Amino acid sequence: MGIINNLLKKLYLQIYESVLTFCQIGNKLPLILLLVVFNLKSYGQYVPPAGIPAPPFGIDEVAPAWPSAWPDTEVENFYYVDNTHPNSSTSNTYGTPNAPRTTFPEGVHPAGTYIELHGGPYTGGGQIIITGNGTASNPVWIRGESPTVRAGITKEMLVRGSYVIVENLVFSVDAAKIGLRQSGSGGFNIDHISIRNCEMYGSGNWAGTTSCVGIGGYPENRFTDIVIYKNYFHDRGDLSPTVDQNDYTGVTTGPNTDRIWILDNDFSRLAGDAVLVGKAVIADDSQRPSYIYMGGNDFYDNRENAIDIKESDHVFVIDNDCHGFEITTSSTGEAVVLHDGTENVWVVNNRIYDAEYGIITTKSTNTWFIGNTIWNIHTTDLSSWNPNSAWARGAAIHFRGSSNGWVLNNTIYNYDMGIEYATGGPYESFNNILFGRAQPTGYDLALENSNVRNQVTSDYNMYESASLNFGTSSGTDVAGAQSSYSKEMNSLSENPNVADAGGNDFTLLSSSKARDAGVLHAAYALFESTYGLSIAEGMNGISRPQDGKWDMGALEYGSTLSNNDETLDTTISIFPNPTNDILTIDLDDDIVKKIIIYNELGQHIKEATTKEVNISNLSNGIYFFKIILQNGKTATKKIIKN
Repeated sequence: MGIINNLLKKLYLQIYESVLTFCQIGNKLPLILLLVVFNLKSYGQYVPPAGIPAPPFGIDEVAPAWPSAWPDTEVENFYYVDNTHPNSSTSNTYGTPNAPRTTFPEGVHPAGTYIELHGGPYTGGGQIIITGNGTASNPVWIRGESPTVRAGITKEMLVRGSYVIVENLVFSVDAAKIGLRQSGSGGFNIDHISIRNCEMYGSGNWAGTTSCVGIGGYPENRFTDIVIYKNYFHDRGDLSPTVDQNDYTGVTTGPNTDRIWILDNDFSRLAGDAVLVGKAVIADDSQRPSYIYMGGNDFYDNRENAIDIKESDHVFVIDNDCHGFEITTSSTGEAVVLHDGTENVWVVNNRIYDAEYGIITTKSTNTWFIGNTIWNIHTTDLSSWNPNSAWARGAAIHFRGSSNGWVLNNTIYNYDMGIEYATGGPYESFNNILFGRAQPTGYDLALENSNVRNQVTSDYNMYESASLNFGTSSGTDVAGAQSSYSKEMNSLSENPNVADAGGNDFTLLSSSKARDAGVLHAAYALFESTYGLSIAEGMNGISRPQDGKWDMGALEYGSTLSNNDETLDTTISIFPNPTNDILTIDLDDDIVKKIIIYNELGQHIKEATTKEVNISNLSNGIYFFKIILQNGKTATKKIIKN
């Protein structure tokens, strides 16, 4: 049945694409095609990173087919808008593909309203204000033709109401943005809104403080369940490193917001932060934003930070790439920064690199940095650099202020300073790997003084050529830490022996002494009991622990030839095998979370997340596919590339 299902899926997709093409060239459709019933949503559902729940609305929904009366006859609540079409007119109430409406239909729209935009730009009456009263099964649609053929917007769009999907639009000037925010005295709801497959860019020299997408509710009416998915935010604000602070952010989640998902977006060359959560001062803690989820995003080359987390509660930063952050007049080059008393922040399984600092917290409580790979963290000013201070720049992880936190299972490579604890506490560091320190006088672990030393528990870590400063004028090695301070009692001074550190592959090899050398920490059970999800897996998708033993570092070692796979091998097939290009994995309706490909030596080669995998770029030979399903089950298959 699995093979048949795959063939049906392909057939349905081909029919769907043919229907769209047939409509777009102005033909009437046989009614039978329009009445073909198939549920695209069930074929390719989004799978969030481990630790992030799937949003209840806004990702998998598929736009309805064109009504059968198109392309000639108007249909109530189905708008076809194209201000570049020769037959467009303001007298057309709804418009059709052959005679479009000219202007954007602002106002209040009932459930099921469909607005398809072509051409542009559209400006509305200075702002485009639209309220959609959709439902989960019958949302309001505001969309361009496709993710690659987008309609243009050049003013701010204010979106209100419930169950609204905005997709396939391009906002091409600095003032064009989306507001999900307060206006006047309120009196309206904003919930279950999805912004997806849009692009926002500008001149790169605009000065001011605003956001591409701004979200902020009322104390008596919090805005909830917002999804920002697969958008491209770039080149907004003045990017000069010497200009005064000019905060053009990508997405801002302000006070009185809950359950915001920011997933699989691309943020680059923004003058402010890519994502700003909360604000510096929120008078009433009940107004803090909460349950903010960021996963699968790529943040790079922004003028301030990838993620700036201020007063807020329950914030999740999981499986993102954060890179390319340097000192400017408004930033000290942190990739991720927490401050202003934020609480319950989980920074898990991220890749953070090429920055002045990796992760900093200046004031946060219940702070968790788990399973991240952090590399190429260097200060750009060694002239005033003081490695004998736990405030020194070039640190992979830095804590200060009235903070407390846990640093667990991170892999840190090529840095000036490793983990710094300047003030605050208590703190715990377990199961981390630190190696390849760039500065001979720097430290892998730096504590500011004896007061901080009494607040830090550090053990089961691996250091290459360890240099550890426990609040004195000089450093020591692991043996000295054990004898002088009763710290690092089970830690190791070893090279971790990873696959290719210079190529940023930190997979543990079979000979690594970091294997099985870690210890179970209560943080993993705490997360699951609090949030109902597990983060007990390495960045490579291999569940922790393997064989009941915990590895150090961010990537759990998993032998491709182990006997740990559940009884899925007999129910999964891969075809054609052998092959030289595309492999299809037959799983019936099971959802693939990740596929990890190893060579015969057990080395990690590449990863995939779909049931079709292109191996044309691999050398001929034997490979092993570790297939990890969303339900946690795994299977391993032998593949021959010819």
